[in-house]
Amino acid sequence: MLAAMGGEHPNAGLARRVWQAISEGDVELLAGELLAPDVVWRAHGDNPLAVEVKGPDQVLERLARLGENVDEIHMSLLQVYANDDGAVLWSRTHAERGPKVLDGDVLVHMRIADGRVARVSAVPVDQRRSDEFWRLE
Repeated sequence: MLAAMGGEHPNAGLARRVWQAISEGDVELLAGELLAPDVVWRAHGDNPLAVEVKGPDQVLERLARLGENVDEIHMSLLQVYANDDGAVLWSRTHAERGPKVLDGDVLVHMRIADGRVARVSAVPVDQRRSDEFWRLE
């Protein structure tokens, strides 16, 4: 079902709230209201951060690790697409670590159930380049 003319689908609004809470480091909102107690977060790739974690605590720990492994990171939300099952966020990441620089798009699929994010799958558009950057050698 689509939202009424001119309106945003409720799952798009929830996805935007999750993005904002992550951006602001609002762990209380994420753990208490936005993420399901049994949430599963999967980051795709072949690098140390490409893992699957379960539960809000592990998800928040994994997100915190992103910032620990870089000198600088900026993530921008470009677009949100949503339907009754969830949302897809199209984002852009700029990260720097020493001489390495990553500029790339990431698609984040969120399955939403009962008003909370139940499952997340984050897939870089250029997987090879993303893996090269996130390998911490």
